[in-house]
Amino acid sequence: MCDVLFSSIHSLADKAAFQSECQTMLGRMLDVVPNGVTLTDEITLLPAKVTSAQLTFEKGNLVFKASFRVRFYDLNTTSN
Repeated sequence: MCDVLFSSIHSLADKAAFQSECQTMLGRMLDVVPNGVTLTDEITLLPAKVTSAQLTFEKGNLVFKASFRVRFYDLNTTSN
């Protein structure tokens, strides 16, 4: 199995092979949407979001841990 995985990853180093594989995978993802289904508008990300929040006890202390995602750029603009 490792040889097959290594061979597959190694083949993606070639630009043409990588683009071909990406095109194939994107096509497969789009083809799973049944005929007649109308896709909704794209989802707009929140500028900031707390994820993976948890309260734990560590060495007798109540500890709050969380990940915080912050968007520092406008996703609706295009770069040059």
